[in-house]
Amino acid sequence: MAISFVVPNFYGENAEGGVRMRVSRLVPRDISVQESMDLAIKACRLACMGADVIRGRLPGRMLERFVSNNSLDRILYLSQLMQSDSNEGPLHRHMPSVPVYLFGTVVNHDCFDACVGLSVGYDDYQVSLVLRRKGGRWVCTTLDFG
Repeated sequence: MAISFVVPNFYGENAEGGVRMRVSRLVPRDISVQESMDLAIKACRLACMGADVIRGRLPGRMLERFVSNNSLDRILYLSQLMQSDSNEGPLHRHMPSVPVYLFGTVVNHDCFDACVGLSVGYDDYQVSLVLRRKGGRWVCTTLDFG
């Protein structure tokens, strides 16, 4: 069972004026439709925040509550590499991260896997992330940029 919806986007990236999202649920009784949609929106926010941390727009501590320590270390390391890259222009750093699409899958009642498409200036990026339920909250255990 798949759910498709469009979330309004401040920047109006595509023709519909929002972010296209599609969430597949392998076992519909695992989590509700509303929780699936909430996870998709959270995944988009985390992808944008991660991109902003990597580009030096936000401090890494902004992600501490939402991302596992292992993933946060990887993001901070990538951020240091990006900051030392002399080819990175100042204009690119100040462009907003604009989500374009999300394709997500509810693997089971404790795991959500997603791919988020981001646009930063003229560049497009794909973000892979995994959200896992830890206790009563969802924590991002994988956040990779490509």
